Amino acid sequence: MSEGAEAKQQRYRERVRVQTLTWAMGRSVHNRVDNECCPDFSCCHPDLFEQDSAKRWETYHREHGQRS
Repeated sequence: MSEGAEAKQQRYRERVRVQTLTWAMGRSVHNRVDNECCPDFSCCHPDLFEQDSAKRWETYHREHGQRS
């Protein structure tokens, strides 16, 4: 992978991480750069929002391999 492609991939991964972190903290935001929904699609369908904070954080940690 070229240096430019690696940088682009890294920026994408960071956008996804921030979007998922924001969702885990209770705010659903659609990724308009990549046109991607948050994990439960609640950015586009608010009635689907996962009310259980623990489940949101579990998803964040599973997808991003980080513990806070």
